Amino acid sequence: MPKEDTQYKPGQSGNPSGRPKGSCLKQKLYREVIYPRRQEILKRALEYAMDGKIKGSMSIMVVVLNHILPVMMKDNLLPDHVDLKENGSLVEQADHIKNLVNDKHITPEQGNTLLISLKANAEIKYKEDLEKELESLKTEFKTFRDKFGK
Repeated sequence: MPKEDTQYKPGQSGNPSGRPKGSCLKQKLYREVIYPRRQEILKRALEYAMDGKIKGSMSIMVVVLNHILPVMMKDNLLPDHVDLKENGSLVEQADHIKNLVNDKHITPEQGNTLLISLKANAEIKYKEDLEKELESLKTEFKTFRDKFGK
C-alpha cells in the first residue's frame, strides 16, 4: 500500500499537466487528409522516388518504405475483386480462402483474418445449434413427464 504522504488527494489529478492541446492534430490530419488519399500519395511518392531527378528522391523512397507502405499494408480491407465463397461447408470455405492466398489474391494476413473469422462464426453456429437441441430436449422431456407422470 502506498505511503500516505505520496497518495493522491481526492480530486487531485494523477496527470496534472494532461495531454497537450493540439496533440491529436496529427491523428486528425492522417484520418481526414492522408488516409483517404493514401493510394494516390503512395503512387506519386513512388514516381518521384523512382524518377531520381528530384533532389531528395532517395529520402522520398525512405519515407514511402518506412511510413506510408506499412500503414497501407495494415489496411486489411479485401480487394473489391475478391469473391468470398459464403455458401458451402466450412471445409470448402476454408479451402477457398487458402486458394485465394495461394493464388495471391489476398495476403496471408488477410487469409488468416478470414480463417479466424470463419472459425468464430462456426463456433457461434455450433453453440446456437446446441442451444436449440437443448430446448428441444427440454420440450420432449416435459411432454414425456406430463404424459407418464411425475
